[in-house]
Amino acid sequence: MLACLSALIGVLVSGSGVGGLVVSAPAAGRDELPPAPVADISAVDRPDDEGGCISVSWSLSPDDRTVFVALPPAGYMPTAEPGAVTRQPLVWGYRIYRARTGGAMQLVSQVGPGVFWYLDQELEDGVPYSYEIRPFDSAHETPAAILPGTAADQARIARPMDNRAGPLDELGQPVLGWFNPDDDTVGFDDFFLFADHFGRVEGEAAFDARFDLSTDGRVDFADFFIFADYFAARVANYGELTTGDLGE
Repeated sequence: MLACLSALIGVLVSGSGVGGLVVSAPAAGRDELPPAPVADISAVDRPDDEGGCISVSWSLSPDDRTVFVALPPAGYMPTAEPGAVTRQPLVWGYRIYRARTGGAMQLVSQVGPGVFWYLDQELEDGVPYSYEIRPFDSAHETPAAILPGTAADQARIARPMDNRAGPLDELGQPVLGWFNPDDDTVGFDDFFLFADHFGRVEGEAAFDARFDLSTDGRVDFADFFIFADYFAARVANYGELTTGDLGE
């Protein structure tokens, strides 16, 4: 029976499949190829939390699937008999790398195949973090080719924030652009403060992350348009925020 099954698989190795199953040659040959990279890496501050957390997601590698092999690859299933049929994932999991702005990527965790989300915790609030997700197999891992400064690069950068203490509107949604605690409305006083910081870039002594509403490391027109959207918004929890030290 085993000999018949092995012979059948030998016929299918040429590239055909049966019933949606993928049949492959022995994995030792396939393992010479690294898994395809992920896409759509996204990092966002987790809303409504106490800070220190960033949610990271990505699209799975196209190789995140299982193949059936006629012979076990060396070291993968040493107890299997020659000619046995085994299942082998082409992606063994995903390694999550993280870096502060200007720093080197460092491995912080890994997840299994089929997982496309990770919650990074115990981070420093207000600090931008960049992420890289690398699918791996027994011998390789594959970084995504992302050019610095591109939309894909910006999408994988986020700052954790304490969202409990921020200004909220009547629906409990964050109010951006409220910088002056003398009144409960985003107005011209806030605009003048914003204008004083316009053009500042992260790394400069005068850079203040509060005015970087788009969290891209610079105070520019992207932040101005966000500010304009919130102009005249009222801070519903103004009383709670002004009973203590606002850090001014």
